[in-house]
Amino acid sequence: MTSDINISLLPKTLQEIAQEIGISDTLKLVRHYGGTSVYIPRKLKVGHELIAVLGIDSATKICEKFGGYDRIEIPKAQMLTLELRNIEILNDKKVLSRSKIARKYGLTERQITKILHRNRQSQAIEQPALF
Repeated sequence: MTSDINISLLPKTLQEIAQEIGISDTLKLVRHYGGTSVYIPRKLKVGHELIAVLGIDSATKICEKFGGYDRIEIPKAQMLTLELRNIEILNDKKVLSRSKIARKYGLTERQITKILHRNRQSQAIEQPALF
């Protein structure tokens, strides 16, 4: 699913990070640090929190590229987060009722209906004409 993500939905900072460590690990970074600033060390030490969040390979890459600066703001990436949530809702619709989906995501049934309706509209626009 993450390979289908439109990188332009990410703020500029996260686009640069995604080019270094990939979109999947960038999303891990957002889930853990989103909305805060984080110090990225020049040299990664054993047991550093970044290793637990990203794994050793991506943590090393991010330190090599961004390490030693004051602090890096990690945006919440709300547009992307909403897009991912909506994709999950569309997948859930195959097996769950609207009321169960609404409870799962803390939304109203009306919001779920709007999300599903928007998806149907965008699919209709993307489909080529038959004749």
